[in-house]
Amino acid sequence: MLGSFLRTSVAALAMGTALVCVGPVSTASAAPAGDPGACAPNGRTSSQGPEYVCGLWKGNVPVYSWPFADQPIVGHLNQGGRANWFIGQCQSVNDNGTPAYFRDGPYYNSWWAYTLADNGRWGWVPLVYFSGGANDQQSAVLPSAC
Repeated sequence: MLGSFLRTSVAALAMGTALVCVGPVSTASAAPAGDPGACAPNGRTSSQGPEYVCGLWKGNVPVYSWPFADQPIVGHLNQGGRANWFIGQCQSVNDNGTPAYFRDGPYYNSWWAYTLADNGRWGWVPLVYFSGGANDQQSAVLPSAC
């Protein structure tokens, strides 16, 4: 995952956006109170790494090809709740270093989580759709996927 991600990051920079990568914030087995999605390891490992189950506040959530709102949608997560798992997270930022927010109504977030869409394609989901948490809050459990 990281090899192909790094090779194509140059394209993201050319579009005036970038990703901020942070190391794993925590590998705890339970999420702190108020953590977006209340993510927790599910004990399985996909071809891309360990899986973390996280709650979504709605179904039919779009999965984007890259963690930027202007990128193509490659699939969806049809079920909400705790039916979905993720590998890690990245923050999307503009070329001037300010957060590149994804918005849905009053909610916004510059953090995105990497997952496998229901159609079998890998992509990114805005943390806007994670249950709980605050606007522009990253998960304290998901590791970096940048």
